[in-house]
Amino acid sequence: MRKVLVVEDNEAFAAVMKKVLSKYDGIEVEVLGDGGEAIERIEKATTEGKARIADLVLLDLDLPSASGFEVLESIRASEMHRSLPVIILTNSDSARIVEQAYYLGANNFLLKTDQLADTLGHVYEYWFELSRIPARRP
Repeated sequence: MRKVLVVEDNEAFAAVMKKVLSKYDGIEVEVLGDGGEAIERIEKATTEGKARIADLVLLDLDLPSASGFEVLESIRASEMHRSLPVIILTNSDSARIVEQAYYLGANNFLLKTDQLADTLGHVYEYWFELSRIPARRP
């Protein structure tokens, strides 16, 4: 079973992401609506040393309590999670924001559009059918 962690505070976008990704066999989707909660989960998993929090993270940047950039920094600071693929999925396509996301270690940067379901289908296909990603177990 592959796990996708969606960190998104917009309930409508989160519901679409969960619905679309959950239709694929072998995919479990967890949604967190708060950046601070995501950081706590990363730190707890790192401290306990059990398993990474997911196989793939879809991360919004504009989140309550901690930004997506802070979540990304937390992921990359954790040896256990450092190789975890992170896709930024946000509304802003500012060149400065795109540059910062990649600088901090994002693996991809996608815009939320009215074609979100199609985009997520391509995300699934690329990351779970075409690519090899590290196993979640430490």
